[in-house]
Amino acid sequence: LIVELRSIEDENKLRKQQQQQQQADSINNILDPISIELNINNSNTNSLKRFEPLTEFLKSYMSDIRIKEEHGDQITYIIIDNTEHTKIFPKMLADLDENQTKYYIKNYGLSNSSLEQVFLRVADEKKRTEDYERLSSWKRMKIYIKRLFRKNEIIEEEIKNEEINDEENNDNQELFNTCLSDEWSSYAEERYTGLYYLVVQISGLLIKRFHRTKRNIKALIAELFLPIFFVLLAMLVTKLAPNQSEPPPLILHPWYWDQPNYMFQSLPIINTSLLSKYIHKTFIQSPSLGTRCMKTTMLDKELYPCDKTNIGYTPVSMSNEIMNALNNVNYNQTRISPNCDCWEKMQTCPIGAGGPQPSFDITETKDTLYRLSDYNITDWIIKTEFHEEYLMKRHGGFDFLPQNNLNNIDLLNEELINRLMNIINQTDQSVLKIDIAKIASLFRIHPPKVSVWYNNKAWPSSVAFLNLFNNALLRGRLLEKNSSISIDDYGITAISHPLPQTEIQIDSELQNRISMEMFTAICVIFALAFVPASFLVFLIDEQVTTSKHLQFVSGVKGITYWWANFLWDLTNYCVSIGFCIIIFLSFGIEAYVYKMNFLCLFLLLFLYGFAIIPIMYPISYLFRSPATGFVVISSINIFIGLMTTISTITIENFSDEPDLKNINAILTKLFLIFPHYCLGRGLFDLSKTHATNVLSLKYVLDYVPISPFKFDVVGRNLLCLCIEGVFFCIFAILVQYRFFIPDHGCVSTPNNLISSNEDDDVAAERQRIYSDRNNTSGDVLRMIDLVKIYGLRLRKKLIAVKKTCVGVKQGECFGLLGINGSGKTTTFKMLTGEISITDGRAFVNNYSVIKQLSAVHKNIGYCPQFDALDSLLTAREHLYLYARLRGIKRTNIPFITDCLLKRLGLTLWADRPVKQYSGGNKRKLSTAISLIGNPSIIFMDEPTTGMDVRAKRFLWNCILTLTRKDHKSVIITSHSMEECETLCNRLVIMVNGEFKCLGSVQHLKTKFGDGYRILVRTEINSDRKNVINYIKEQIPEADIKEEHNKMIHFRVSTNVPLYKMFSVLEKARENFKSIIEDYTITQVTLDDVFVTFAKIQEENQTLEQINNTNTNEDNCLKKNFFYKLFYKPHNNIIELTKL
Repeated sequence: LIVELRSIEDENKLRKQQQQQQQADSINNILDPISIELNINNSNTNSLKRFEPLTEFLKSYMSDIRIKEEHGDQITYIIIDNTEHTKIFPKMLADLDENQTKYYIKNYGLSNSSLEQVFLRVADEKKRTEDYERLSSWKRMKIYIKRLFRKNEIIEEEIKNEEINDEENNDNQELFNTCLSDEWSSYAEERYTGLYYLVVQISGLLIKRFHRTKRNIKALIAELFLPIFFVLLAMLVTKLAPNQSEPPPLILHPWYWDQPNYMFQSLPIINTSLLSKYIHKTFIQSPSLGTRCMKTTMLDKELYPCDKTNIGYTPVSMSNEIMNALNNVNYNQTRISPNCDCWEKMQTCPIGAGGPQPSFDITETKDTLYRLSDYNITDWIIKTEFHEEYLMKRHGGFDFLPQNNLNNIDLLNEELINRLMNIINQTDQSVLKIDIAKIASLFRIHPPKVSVWYNNKAWPSSVAFLNLFNNALLRGRLLEKNSSISIDDYGITAISHPLPQTEIQIDSELQNRISMEMFTAICVIFALAFVPASFLVFLIDEQVTTSKHLQFVSGVKGITYWWANFLWDLTNYCVSIGFCIIIFLSFGIEAYVYKMNFLCLFLLLFLYGFAIIPIMYPISYLFRSPATGFVVISSINIFIGLMTTISTITIENFSDEPDLKNINAILTKLFLIFPHYCLGRGLFDLSKTHATNVLSLKYVLDYVPISPFKFDVVGRNLLCLCIEGVFFCIFAILVQYRFFIPDHGCVSTPNNLISSNEDDDVAAERQRIYSDRNNTSGDVLRMIDLVKIYGLRLRKKLIAVKKTCVGVKQGECFGLLGINGSGKTTTFKMLTGEISITDGRAFVNNYSVIKQLSAVHKNIGYCPQFDALDSLLTAREHLYLYARLRGIKRTNIPFITDCLLKRLGLTLWADRPVKQYSGGNKRKLSTAISLIGNPSIIFMDEPTTGMDVRAKRFLWNCILTLTRKDHKSVIITSHSMEECETLCNRLVIMVNGEFKCLGSVQHLKTKFGDGYRILVRTEINSDRKNVINYIKEQIPEADIKEEHNKMIHFRVSTNVPLYKMFSVLEKARENFKSIIEDYTITQVTLDDVFVTFAKIQEENQTLEQINNTNTNEDNCLKKNFFYKLFYKPHNNIIELTKL
C-alpha cells in the first residue's frame, strides 16, 4: 500500500482555510471556552510524526501491517497477501476514502511484489562478508571448517535467518542502515588548493598513464619495439652495404691465405754463385722469410706469430715404389716424371708423378720450404697441383739459376748517346752536360740470376713473393760483405696504396650514399610514425568512454589535462628515441654520431616528437574507434613523410632542368609545415652534408667543413619543428575550449518552445522557479528555461531540449524518463558542462553552470550512462586517481578508498584490472567514483543498465541510502519504470525535449493512469463465463483486456473505488469457490503512464529546415574562420510536401 500525503505547504493552506471557516462560523455562534485549544506546531516534529495517525488507523484493521519505508510525503506499507487480509480490504479502504482529508491523504494505490523481488526471495541471495571485506587466511580456514562440520545439519538459527530474509526487502542489509559517507566524509573535506592542487592533479594524471602503460602490451610494441626494429633495420642495411670509401693500404705478404704455406727454393748443383748461397741461407736463418719475425714488424704478431722451436732441415728418403716408377720413365735422364691423365674429369696422377718426395726446411714462420735442387720445377708444380696438402697452400717459390757467361745487352750504348747530345747542343747551347755512363746503365739488360715463381690464383702473390726475395737479397748482400753481421734488423716492407678516386668514382659513390641516406630516412620515418599514433589510442579511448569528461567533472581543467598528457607522451617518446640513439651509437655510423652531427640527430628526433604529439590531440576528436584511429594516423604519418621526402630528393637529382629546380625550391619550403618532412629531409641532409665534408677535405685544399646547423642545411628544419610544436600546443588548447566553434548565441532560440497545452504541474513548477529568483526555497539544482539546439548542419537544426524548468531539493531523488532521443542525456551533458547550453540558465548550489563551471564541478558527482572506466586500471587506482583530481589530501586517500571499496562490495576486486569486472561491479565502481569527493548532488545516467537483479538491487540500496541517510540529491535518467518507482521522490517524463508531466510516482499514476488492473486466476477446465458476467454486472466499468489459460485480465477506470472492487471480488470468490483460485488488484504501473506519453514522440527526431537564415546567425557565423573558408552560397530549394 503506497500512500502520498499532501505536502506541508498544502497542509498549512488547508488549515488556514479551516480556520477561516471556523472564524466565519463563530460570528453567529457563542464562543465555547472548552472548545478553545492552543496548538504549538513544530515543523520538524510534525514532519516526523505526520504518518503516525495514519499508521495507527491502518493497524486498527490489520495489526501485522508493517512500514517498508517513508520518505518525504510518501509512505509504503507491506500487507500480507492472503484471504484473511483481503476480506478486510473493503471495509478498510472505504474508511480510508472517508478520512482522506483527516489524514491529509493526497492519493494512494496498491501494487504487488515484482517478479524481481520474488526471484530474490526464492534464490535467497545473501551478501556474504567476503563481499565487503578482505578475509585473512585464518578466517577463510575457520569458515571452511565450520561449513565442513555443519554440512548435513539443520540449524534453527539459520532457519530463523531465512524467515527474516524472506521479506519484501531482503536486500536491506545492515550496510545500508547508516550513511555511506559517515566514516570518510570529514576526511574528504580536507582539500589542496592553489598551485599544490594543480601539482597533485598533474601527478594523478601521470600516475594513471604509468599504470596504463605498464599493462598495455600493444602500446609497448608500437612505442618501443617497432621504432627499434626499423632503426635497427636501417643501421644493418647501412652497415652491411658495400663500403664505398677508400680502402686502407695493403701490406704485401704471402700469409693472407691458409697457414702454414708450402714454398720451394732451388739451388743449382754446379756454378752456384756465392750470393745465391747467402740468400738461401737467409731463408732459414732468423728473421727468416720477409719481415714477419722482425722485432719491428708492421704485421700483427697475434695473427702472424713466429716460433724458433722445431725448425731446421728434414731429409726425406725415396721409397722403392717411387724409385721403380721413376726408373720406368728414365727420370734420371729426362727429369720428366710419369704422366697424369684426365679421364675422370679431373687430373689423376700415378705414383711418382712430379718426381721423388723432396726434402724440406721448417722456417720460423712455420712454413715448409722444399729443396728442389736438380728438380724439373715445372713438372713438379703441374703434377702435384691438386694434391690435397698443396691445395690453396702453395703460392710461390724461388729458383736460383746457375752462373753463365752471357754478356749484358745494352739497348743504348755510350756512343749513341754522345751523338744525340751533339745534335741537341748544336740547336740549343743551354743544355747542361750529363753523365752518359749512368744513362747508358739504365738501358742495360742483365742476364737473369733467379726466377720468382707465384700462383696467380692468389692475386697479390706476385709482389708478395717478390718482396720476400728482396728481403732475402738485402740480407744476402749484407752477409756477402760481412758474414758475421746480424741481419735481424734489416728488412723491406712492401705496402700497396690505393689510387686516388676518379671523378666518375666519386660521383658513383655519392649516388650510392644518397640511396642509403634515403633508405635510412625512410626507416626512421616508419619507426617514429607509430609512436604518436599509439598515443592517439589512449586519447580516443578516453573520449569515447567519456572518461575524459568525467575527469573534467572531477575538477580537472582542459589545459591541465592536455599539459599532463603532453608531458607523459613526450617523456614516453624520449624513451623510444633513447633506444634509437643507442642503436645509432652502437653501429657508429659517422654521418649521425660524428661530433656535431650527433647533437643535430638528437635535436631532430626530439623536436619531431615535440611537434607531432600536439597534432594528435585535436585529431582525437575525429575518431570513435581507437583501432581505426591508430591505423589511419599511422598510415597518414608514413604517407606524408615518405611522399614529401622522396619527392624533393628525387627532383633534386634533375639539376639540369631549371623548371624542376625552381619547383623543388618551392616544395622544400612548402613541405616544412609537415614535421614528418622536417625529420626525413633533415636526416637526409645531415648525412649528405657529412659525406660532402669528408670528400671535400680529402681533395679540396683549405676546405672549411659545412656545419649541419646551417640554416640551409638542417637549421631551418629544427626552427620549423620548434615553431610547429608551440603552434600545435596552442591549437590543441583552443580546440579544447571551442575557440573555433560558434557559441550558443549563433543559434537563435524560437519563441514558441513552450507548449500551449503544458501540464499544470509542469507549469506550476515553472511559475515557482520564475517567482523564486533568489532561490529562497533552497533548491540544490535549478534549471531555468534550459534550451539545447544542435545546428546548423545541412542548413537544419534540431531542438533537443525545449525550455525545461525544474528545481531539485536536498535529499531528493529526481528522475528523468523518456525514450531514446527525448533529451535526457543531452540535459545531463549540459548540466555537467560536456556540451554548451544554447539558451537558459542552470544553477548547482547557486553556482552558474555557464559562468562558474569549475565551482559546479566541485559540488557534483557524475555516473555516466556507459562506464567511464579505463579497462587497464584497477578499482583502487581509479579511486586514487579521482581523489587526487578532487584535491583530497594525500594522507586521507587510502582511508577514503578503502571505505568506499568496502561499502560498495569491491574489496575482493580492488586490485584487479577493470576488464575482468562484471557489469555490476563496473557500475559499483562508477558509483564509488561519483561519491569520491562527497558531492552534494549526484548525476546518474541510467545507473543500472545491463546489471543483474542482485547487483541492481544493491545499487538501488546505495542510492536510497544516499538520499535518505546522507541527504544528497540524486538525479537519474532511466528506462526502467520499476527503478524510478523504487528510487524517485519526483520524476518527469520528457517527450521531444520538453517535460510532459511532473510529480511523484503515485501522483502520476493517479493523474495519468487509466485505473486499476484486476487479474483473476481460475481453474483451467472451469466455466469462466459466469465469473466474467458476474464481475461485469457488479462493475460495469470493467473491460476485459485479455483472456488466456487460467488468467482473466480486467481494466477498471479510476471512477470505481478500491473498496468496491475488493468487495465484489471477495463475494465472487465466495460464490465461485470451485472456479476462482485467486485474484489480484493493482494500480496501473508507471510503464503504462510512460507508454502513453512515449506514443506522442515521433519515431524520428524533428528536423526543421531553415529557408531564411536569421541575420544574427549569419553575422555570428561569419566570425568563424572555417565558415569563411568552406561556406558557399546556394540557391533556395522549394520542396513541395503538400499539393
